[in-house]
Amino acid sequence: MLILDPEARLSAKEAINHSWMREDDAKLESHDLQSNLPHLRLFNARRKFKVAIKTVILAKQLSNVYSSHPSGLPSTTRKHDGVVWGARFTNTV
Repeated sequence: MLILDPEARLSAKEAINHSWMREDDAKLESHDLQSNLPHLRLFNARRKFKVAIKTVILAKQLSNVYSSHPSGLPSTTRKHDGVVWGARFTNTV
């Protein structure tokens, strides 16, 4: 069912009538998924670790940007509706 090519992919009507979707609930409940639990835990642990690494990398990048600017913050002065907003987002009209 996971096919990239839209022409080869099942239509919604075909998918809903597929035998996998039409199986009896009792038959599905008889499948024991406990053997998959360690794999799911490992997957979640890896996912959380990757997020933690990306967070540290982003924090380091932001630290480098802020430390390289004399005032500690990069200049983000912009004008909107005639009002100039400075780096610390204070109104400098």
